[in-house]
Amino acid sequence: MPHKIVVTLHGIRTRGQWQKQITPYLARHGLIPYHLDYGFFGLVSFLVPWARARRVQWLRSELRDLMDRTGARRVSLIAHSFGTWLALEVLEAENGNIRFDRVVLTGSIVRRDLPWGATLLRKRWIQALRNERATGDWVVRAAELFSRLAGPIAARAGASGAIGFNTACPGVHERSIAGGHSEVLNIANYDRWARFIAYPRLPDDHLRRVRMLVQQIRALAASHLGVDAELVRANIFVPNASALRMIPGAWDNMTWAPEHDIELELDHGSTGRAFTDGTPFSIRRLGRSWTAGVLPGPEQAKLNPRLQWVLSLPIGRIVTQDDFTRACDVVGVLNVDGLDSIPPLLQTPDDPTLKTLVFTLWASTERIRESLALADTGEPLHDD
Repeated sequence: MPHKIVVTLHGIRTRGQWQKQITPYLARHGLIPYHLDYGFFGLVSFLVPWARARRVQWLRSELRDLMDRTGARRVSLIAHSFGTWLALEVLEAENGNIRFDRVVLTGSIVRRDLPWGATLLRKRWIQALRNERATGDWVVRAAELFSRLAGPIAARAGASGAIGFNTACPGVHERSIAGGHSEVLNIANYDRWARFIAYPRLPDDHLRRVRMLVQQIRALAASHLGVDAELVRANIFVPNASALRMIPGAWDNMTWAPEHDIELELDHGSTGRAFTDGTPFSIRRLGRSWTAGVLPGPEQAKLNPRLQWVLSLPIGRIVTQDDFTRACDVVGVLNVDGLDSIPPLLQTPDDPTLKTLVFTLWASTERIRESLALADTGEPLHDD
């Protein structure tokens, strides 16, 4: 998994001292910081339309140049105050030509009625967002008031850095503290922001827990299927940049290196089917073909040639409605698979014993869901 580039962008009337301070926190999680400085930008300039437009065009050029030089399809972003407004103006102006991975807004003056679910997230202009707000931030409230009173010459601004956004949707995480405009730029937050942006690369606390759980599930599957545990493997796929990819290190007994680079569309293979439908899905090899879920050629070629069967379990909240059990709020898929031969139990899909085993393994993913959900927001592991 390539390292992520993190663009940082300061606010008005400052040159962003926090941008230098956050560098080691980003580096600790394998992130590459890229600090942008559009110069000192005062309040008077913020009130002038052409001055704002020049900064928007500057940021568009900087981001295009960065992505051209690095080959990155997306970059992540941490922005403060006027920097948050610039970033969202660029996204809308580029209409999908520039996209962000994961975004942290601090002291945001982005308008509160921005339709996150219907536009930015659904169009995949942004993968996920963390909005850090301070309830006593009068600066962002003043920006919203000016936007209302000044009419067409005003920036389309809002008090999202104090009040939050009007609509909630998956992928947008709100965090609030008591304080003013600069309180969110607290060094105590930097590690959480780095964790959030680094996801799905897991920090050590979450990775240790998830690996332990994956090992336990693999051992349980091998025991109940009556096969050598060395022939059973397990791994976790999660959404990452519009595809499903394996979480680095969150696997057990996966020694075939090409498999670690598999990229799946959300409905491809056993993994994609389980993720999309929210129900377990299994496939097994029949000679040179598979019972279902064949992958595109380049991804199929990455599979271990000894692979014989795959059981994919969606990681989410398991609910039962109208006698139909599925996972809601799916955050990933746990795959348990096997080499060399197909256990007899897997050759009888309607066997009640197999159904009981599948549900037992599926229920065992609950603690993995809890850890992934925390890691996805940047929060550390809670004490059990």
